[in-house]
Amino acid sequence: MNDLDLNDVRTFVAIAQAGTLTAAAKEMHLPASTMSRALTRLEKNLGALLVQRSPRGLVLTDLGKEYLQSCRRALQILRQGRDLLEDRRSKPSGLIKVVCPVTMARDVLAPLLKEFLGRYPDLYIEIEPYAAGWDQEPREDAD
Repeated sequence: MNDLDLNDVRTFVAIAQAGTLTAAAKEMHLPASTMSRALTRLEKNLGALLVQRSPRGLVLTDLGKEYLQSCRRALQILRQGRDLLEDRRSKPSGLIKVVCPVTMARDVLAPLLKEFLGRYPDLYIEIEPYAAGWDQEPREDAD
């Protein structure tokens, strides 16, 4: 079995929910021929008949019904993962460690912190200033 194409899985779910290739194609804004090829490719990849084609439309096989439930769960988990990442991107959290010269901490960073932390309240900033005359190696655990 080859790696599954998630677009083919999404197409299968859309076809199963719509009941016809035409309705699913309209919903996904794709040609019906593209939908049909995706379904055929998925069935070939899985080595199983998921849908029986008839003049009245499509009917899921028993395997198709079971596979549809798995696909729905998998797609839901992927959506939850996407939502989690979007939430993290829009509301970052955690600790940012900054090592910089004293003058930079005082003159550049300090004036920006109030607005920055107001915008991102779940972030914590730890500033470790140093004097330019110090002979010190940069810390690896600092941003």
